[in-house]
Amino acid sequence: MANESALLEQVEAAFAPLVQQWAFRVVESNDSGAFGNVLVVLERQPIRVRVASDRGDVYIDVCSTSEPENWYPLASMLSALAHVTIAAGPCGVG
Repeated sequence: MANESALLEQVEAAFAPLVQQWAFRVVESNDSGAFGNVLVVLERQPIRVRVASDRGDVYIDVCSTSEPENWYPLASMLSALAHVTIAAGPCGVG
């Protein structure tokens, strides 16, 4: 599970302020073994952050812990909150 370890290390580095200052914790991680697909989910009530690597592209989504099945792209949420347009799609982590 080298891919999982590498992505987990990148997520921890990229999201260090969330983990250290805001006490987010990893609640799920898995490596599908296919195409380098990896999933890491961080949580701190009332928010979950999902980092998914899909065929080399990295996506970041957020949801409420009260509705964990309703994920939204982070870029869309930030756009709505800031009233500006942020391009959605793959992003760099690390």
